[in-house]
Amino acid sequence: MFEHYNYFKNYETRDTRFYLALQGLSKGNMSQGLYDAFRNYVPKELPYNLENALRAYNFAIIDLGLYLDTHPDEANVKILYDQYVAKFNEIKEAYEKQNKMLDLKSPNKDKTWTWSKKFPWEGEM
Repeated sequence: MFEHYNYFKNYETRDTRFYLALQGLSKGNMSQGLYDAFRNYVPKELPYNLENALRAYNFAIIDLGLYLDTHPDEANVKILYDQYVAKFNEIKEAYEKQNKMLDLKSPNKDKTWTWSKKFPWEGEM
């Protein structure tokens, strides 16, 4: 009755062309071979800032990790994954220095328990 959509069908062809992290986040997919446009939807180009970079690299790490689950021998993808993990950690550290704690594991240098005055979804900080 319903055809099962196989997300990984194109991964069998070993198309390892990936978008940059910010592009992948805006398209919802890191693999260029798997992106299918939906009707007349045009993905929004996200501006580069620390918050979007954190989201983008986190998304890329998860998506590439899923790819590596099914293709563990793809060395070039593993290298890209490791680069994105390093970049995510670098940006996370810079964000925490600028905006205080990001999550419960973030270092808290204050003597009291403090979060940012505004959260990212509340507008400019």
